Amino acid sequence: RRAIGGTSGPVYAVFFLRMASALKQLTLPPSCVQWATAMQEGIAGVQEVGEAQLGDHTVLDALIPAASALVAAAASGDDLKRALRAAALAASAGADTTASLVP
Repeated sequence: RRAIGGTSGPVYAVFFLRMASALKQLTLPPSCVQWATAMQEGIAGVQEVGEAQLGDHTVLDALIPAASALVAAAASGDDLKRALRAAALAASAGADTTASLVP
């Protein structure tokens, strides 16, 4: 029997399964552009399942800016380490926008 409590487990599962599906078709190691594409695929999966968008105060408020930063870094020719650092900073800033939420 498989059981999943809460919503974050399925959301992350969709995100990582879609990323993995995008990456498994590639030769390894993936390039910065390929990681960015995979992340965008994962986000698309989360949006399909949860119907959330940027600004809805969900995990997408961190993931979408991270993906955008990764795409921009890849487009400018940054190496993967620098691109991931930019993505992490963008994710943190995006998550901070949800800090003022009142339950």
